[in-house]
Amino acid sequence: MSTPYKLPDDPRLRHIEWLARIQPYMPKNTEEPGFGWFGDTWKDYHISYPQNPLRSVGQLMHLIAEMQAGLPLIKVPVLLMHIA
Repeated sequence: MSTPYKLPDDPRLRHIEWLARIQPYMPKNTEEPGFGWFGDTWKDYHISYPQNPLRSVGQLMHLIAEMQAGLPLIKVPVLLMHIA
């Protein structure tokens, strides 16, 4: 997966670095990791963590800002795909 062009509009993102200090991890959902996957062999091939680190969201936001700032400097054809 490559860097997304932008993240969804969410007011919490403006405070993500501060929020990450209070709650370092955000649960993905209430189900067990891998819940809903077909078969029992998925554990042999996939790692599924029950939480996401919030600090990484702040780092992703900085990376997106750098990518957006650099796009106007590209002088060759580029395919930019973003599904919202």
